[in-house]
Amino acid sequence: MYIGTEEQRKKRLKELEKLNKESESRSEK
Repeated sequence: MYIGTEEQRKKRLKELEKLNKESESRSEK
């Protein structure tokens, strides 16, 4: 079993949230 998958998942979620926010602000303009 690979250790650190939880941290990687959190990092990915944070990155996805950032992308979503950026895309939302773009579509609003």
